[in-house]
Amino acid sequence: MTDDTKIARKDLVSGLRWFPEQALKYLTSLILDFTGFQAVATFAEAHNKRIWEDIITLLSTQARLPALNLELHIKEFYFDDSFNQSFRASPGYEQRMRATYIEMFEVAKGLRGLKNLFVHLDWSSSTGEDDGRQELEGLLERMVMGEHYDAWEYGKTTRFRNSYEAMYGYD
Repeated sequence: MTDDTKIARKDLVSGLRWFPEQALKYLTSLILDFTGFQAVATFAEAHNKRIWEDIITLLSTQARLPALNLELHIKEFYFDDSFNQSFRASPGYEQRMRATYIEMFEVAKGLRGLKNLFVHLDWSSSTGEDDGRQELEGLLERMVMGEHYDAWEYGKTTRFRNSYEAMYGYD
């Protein structure tokens, strides 16, 4: 297990552990923030898969889904970057990453009935608008919410600046 998967695992475990289950039904908005996440490495571990499944089960059984706006902020550690070779992922990582997200959101279908779902993917090394991120976010949101769901119509906003923008101060 790499340090990054430990970070993600810690975030997954600590995200809701302290929160009283009975209080979940009163939430109208919940943001789960996964920073330094490596989808492929983290989700490949059975323990981490089980934690994700437990979070989905907890929310689907304890939260009032029709009243809950759920945001998932996932900052992916690896992504191909043509400007910085040190960020270049192993061959095929992008395809494995996308497949892993789809596998994760197959589990998240248990949250169907949410008021809103906003998925925000931050690919640290991505510097372009047309990097496929919005298409993947939309696919993941529709997997849970239904094929005609468009998060932008329900108030989704841009949440992350990519690392290039943060480094050079562009907004």
